[in-house]
Amino acid sequence: MGLFFILGCNTTNSLNPKQILTEYAKNFFLSVQGQDTVLHIIHGKDTLTFNKQKESSFHLLSTTQAGFFSLLKNFSNIHGVVYPNDIHSKEIQECLRNRQIVDLNPGQSEINHELLWQNPVAYILYSPFDPIDFPLPKETIKIPFPDYTETHPLGRLEWIKVIGFLRRFTYMLRLMLYSGVMIFLKDRKSTRLNSSHLKLSRMPSSA
Repeated sequence: MGLFFILGCNTTNSLNPKQILTEYAKNFFLSVQGQDTVLHIIHGKDTLTFNKQKESSFHLLSTTQAGFFSLLKNFSNIHGVVYPNDIHSKEIQECLRNRQIVDLNPGQSEINHELLWQNPVAYILYSPFDPIDFPLPKETIKIPFPDYTETHPLGRLEWIKVIGFLRRFTYMLRLMLYSGVMIFLKDRKSTRLNSSHLKLSRMPSSA
């Protein structure tokens, strides 16, 4: 029953019928505004609002995000990643070798800003632990991804819905989220979410 609620994420707040509740995550939610569904991310004291874009290409500034894309089996929309040596997805590694995905911090140095401009995307997902304080192409929207601030392990996993929303495949997301939850439950005894996040990811050193 608990898994079903995670999958659907359709429970409506009786006090605000336009808000779509999450099951475990506390730092994002969705709402219905007219004919559109809107993403809200709680970022410090602010709540930031994002609409879907027609295109859904990504630079991922955390290996946690790469892990979520791996769970969704969606790689074609990733254009750039950081710390590729810490990403264990064979598909992403193959895309890096074929130069379909760009290493944005070669040699694990600081992010190469020129690469961001040479490879513009619709979204940059970043960790607020490492804020973006440099200019970006005007078509690029930066989205904070503070999944590591969730106190419940399934709250962290539920951030996969943010990627599903931005990718515009709600129904596929529900199916793939089930697979992701099952992988999590199967590996929960050997997975240390407090430090390494689904064993696919890189957590901020102070998190």
